[in-house]
Amino acid sequence: MWRSGLQLIPILVLAVSVVSSVSTPMCPHGYASEKIGSTSICRRQDGSMIWMCPKGFRQVQGAPYCVARTTFLKPGAKWTLAAVLRTWKMDCAVGMQALRSLVAVIPMDQYNLTILVITDELSRSNVSTQLDRARAQGFFSKHGVDVPVKFFVEPNLLENGHIQQKYSKLTADTHTSAQYILHVDSDLWYHSWNEDCFFSPTDHRPIVEFDSWDHLTPEVEQWRNGSERLLKLPVGAIKFEYSRANQHVYPRSLYRGLRSYLETRHGKSFEKIFKETPLVGTNAHLVAKRAHGVSSALLVSDFNLIGAFAHYFAPRSVHFVNLGSPSKDDPPHAECVSQCNLRLFSPKCCLAWFNAIEGFEAKEDASRLHEFSRTFFANSDQCNSNNLH
Repeated sequence: MWRSGLQLIPILVLAVSVVSSVSTPMCPHGYASEKIGSTSICRRQDGSMIWMCPKGFRQVQGAPYCVARTTFLKPGAKWTLAAVLRTWKMDCAVGMQALRSLVAVIPMDQYNLTILVITDELSRSNVSTQLDRARAQGFFSKHGVDVPVKFFVEPNLLENGHIQQKYSKLTADTHTSAQYILHVDSDLWYHSWNEDCFFSPTDHRPIVEFDSWDHLTPEVEQWRNGSERLLKLPVGAIKFEYSRANQHVYPRSLYRGLRSYLETRHGKSFEKIFKETPLVGTNAHLVAKRAHGVSSALLVSDFNLIGAFAHYFAPRSVHFVNLGSPSKDDPPHAECVSQCNLRLFSPKCCLAWFNAIEGFEAKEDASRLHEFSRTFFANSDQCNSNNLH
């Protein structure tokens, strides 16, 4: 739904128009079908292009791409949801615990859940071993029913592992036909399931919380640069940060719309965009790149990128909640997820934290769980750190 604080940014459309579809469009006379990455276009000999939106997609007025006609209607008795864990050899054991916590709380009478575990070739063996152990221990079973689990191994396309993971997340829709995709980070614990954490109560659009950069630190604001550069928006155009909660769920159709937009604006495939743009995924990598003379290096956040795309180009694809200017239509604030934070703590610490939560009698009480976690991280021998999250 449209929320206060949202604004559309006009973009320059030359003779460029596209289609967001895997199928080849039926081009009119004088035009030849062509593909840029996975995006199909119709090009004339003089180089001009037109878009031909396929069935199920609609043209966006004044913008060079098509987006899916998203209706958010329940297809049957249940919604379809794919939980995506993008993991690697160092955090896959922790990630299996995160998936276990999700399976334990999600209402199976409302959702047809499928789990997607994605890794790269270098981590194949480790992740496969941990996945087999998790299956054997019943991590993916509930009330005697096994949740389907699919395992995908991708080639190591990118030199930076953090960027490889972001690429994987932004192409997760290619592995599923579910209506919604929920991203499960390895260091998360789902302590409860409340629809107000994830979906609008009126139309079941995924909830995306955002806040003004003015309310955040300069370190956090660095993430806007990558989104603006990739979306080809003016410097300072993106006014908000879109990764305010670890409850990242999006409609599947949004991913293809994002990639189609990027492929058309950059004139190259999504894979080439990620390969040829000096992207980094952490502030430490940004500092290192610039120290080696790569002044054009950019921090990019997968969730900020897809959130900004939805905000400025497909605002009805999600239910936006402006944390700086609440609306009467916003759902009640709810917390369903806690985080160990693998950027601060080791996998060993997070595993110990997961085990400790199992014995905590009030794990569905978010405030008490946060206090329990702070105390655990401060005093646990396995964590051995004063950094709290």
